[in-house]
Amino acid sequence: MKILSTKVLIISCTIALGAFGAIALFVMTQNTQTKNVPSDEVARVCQMDAKLCPDGSAVVRGGPRCEFAACPPPLGNGLVFWEFLRLADRGDGVPLTEVSLVYEGNLYALGAFEGSCSEIARSSWTPLPNETSAAICWFAGGGVELGVFLENNRYVVKKGQLDEGDAENPGVRGGFQSLVTLK
Repeated sequence: MKILSTKVLIISCTIALGAFGAIALFVMTQNTQTKNVPSDEVARVCQMDAKLCPDGSAVVRGGPRCEFAACPPPLGNGLVFWEFLRLADRGDGVPLTEVSLVYEGNLYALGAFEGSCSEIARSSWTPLPNETSAAICWFAGGGVELGVFLENNRYVVKKGQLDEGDAENPGVRGGFQSLVTLK
């Protein structure tokens, strides 16, 4: 009889512990599913405004706190930004764009170029070695690249040729010639 009572006691304790464990597991999973999420982890929709950066570009809000993204760093000791003025077409349908560069408050008129022009940072192009800023003017598969290169601790604006190439000929990006040294 004593052996039977011990077996019943062991089985009863095992069932009780199992039930207690199941209840504890259920309560823990319920608490995890309804736990409070810190406010900085909640997904939210940010305002659709933009901040104008000193270089003329704009950044938008993002992230969990809807903060503005950082503006691009200035070039050298001053700010550099590109100015594009769309001119009238040449008469044969080819657009012309006047390109200028502003560096430390000084305006450098670089000339009028065929095609539509834009900053390289806003395109799929990547800067070349020692090229700190650039613009491309593109029309019908070719154009020019205007790059600001760091040479001997000075910024030099250079003009190079661009061509997308074709099935027989590879594309070209190079042949840079100096236009002006920024002061």
